[in-house]
Amino acid sequence: MHYSNHRFHLLEDVQLLDEEQTTEKIERILDKVKGLGLVRAAIDLTSQHKSVSLLCISNDAMTIQARVTQLLLAEGIAVSDMVEVETFWGNEDMMHEIHAHTSPTPIKNAGKILNTAASVVIPMTIPMTIPMTIPMTILMTILMTILMTILMTILMTILMTILMTILMTILMTTLMTMVMRIIGLKRH
Repeated sequence: MHYSNHRFHLLEDVQLLDEEQTTEKIERILDKVKGLGLVRAAIDLTSQHKSVSLLCISNDAMTIQARVTQLLLAEGIAVSDMVEVETFWGNEDMMHEIHAHTSPTPIKNAGKILNTAASVVIPMTIPMTIPMTIPMTILMTILMTILMTILMTILMTILMTILMTILMTILMTTLMTMVMRIIGLKRH
């Protein structure tokens, strides 16, 4: 089975309520993402580098990151644009041996895990809201139109050059043959 561990780093300048209230707020947020295959979560608000770590049964890292970031931002909890993602493969018989986050406040301890396979840091952009979707769609349409126009112009130029070279060669060969025949007929 495929698992992924997502570590969201809270921004250093984030203004948190007391640890207990912030933990409760984050737990309420995480209740909203159960549909994304959340197995276990750990919240670390005591260390210098505060973070939220989620273990999920999913291979759709971008959806998980976008949804969680959006919900955290909606509650005034800002996260870094770099999200650490570790992927795991394992079977259901193994216990939570490898949840890479140590936290004094682990929550939702149900589920099983696995053998580690890879670790990577994926840059995360702030998720688009509905008002941003329309301008981004327009911008992407304009950019794609410009790109396609440039590519088609280059392609057509290359094809026309090749075609014109072939046609000119055929025409010149035909004309030269005709001229040679005419010259040959006049000599006799």
